[in-house]
Amino acid sequence: MDQARMERVAEQMRQQGLTQLLVTATASVYYLTGFWVEPHERMLALYLDTDGRAVLYGNAIFGLPSTPELPVVTHSDGEDPVASLAAAVRPGTLGIDKFWYSKFLIGLLSRRSDVTPVHGSDPVDLCRKCKDGAERAAMRHSSAMNDQVVTAAISALRQGVRENELASLVNREFLA
Repeated sequence: MDQARMERVAEQMRQQGLTQLLVTATASVYYLTGFWVEPHERMLALYLDTDGRAVLYGNAIFGLPSTPELPVVTHSDGEDPVASLAAAVRPGTLGIDKFWYSKFLIGLLSRRSDVTPVHGSDPVDLCRKCKDGAERAAMRHSSAMNDQVVTAAISALRQGVRENELASLVNREFLA
């Protein structure tokens, strides 16, 4: 878990009058936790509050490790994925990012009439726009690698070369 990013998101939440937030976009969960999960139809939700609490809710099939700074609450297929989350959310306004499936939102709201959902993507989106030093270094490294691959592909251009040969070369170069 990236504590500095969590703190920046909490500050954005405070500035926007939010005390709690659900982050469900795969890229945003990864940005904050370091866990990349493609949940597909299953629920994955990172609960944050401005007191510094973070809890990750997801299916046990994801195999996410629970840590003291980021507890993971799991459910199994066939169980109600929203039950634990609904019990943990506080009454009042709850920011919810733009990617949460309506089947989960409806499940939460049917259990918690004391919760008012509001658009909550901005705290994370605004933080992700401002890259820290490590992100800038990673972007420079990725760009340099991409330049090498493009140079190799251009060098391989000749009459008679097939598209699938170039695509294979590009794949091999990226993997290397």
